[in-house]
Amino acid sequence: MKTRLAVASFVLAFALVSAGCATPRTIVAQAPPPAREEPQTRKPGSTVFWQPGHWRWDTSTSLYFWEAGGWVPERTSELLIPGYWERVEEEGNIQGWAWVEPRWEPK
Repeated sequence: MKTRLAVASFVLAFALVSAGCATPRTIVAQAPPPAREEPQTRKPGSTVFWQPGHWRWDTSTSLYFWEAGGWVPERTSELLIPGYWERVEEEGNIQGWAWVEPRWEPK
């Protein structure tokens, strides 16, 4: 019985995380700095592409840090929508900025 309950709890937690319910969006009051120019390293193969770096917010230090870009495997039937910082407004007033995670979508 305990095993079934543990499995059911895990499945529920996984479903909530997958649906985006378990991770509320963090709104940062300070705008991110401009993107950095990053030199690309030598392409390690024909089935990869360069994913540029971006600024990431560190809640423990309340500072942005640069997350470097790198080579990632291609997905032949999908297109990468890069992540970006979205300005959050309410009634015309800027509330801050929120990071929208990159995602893959069918071509």
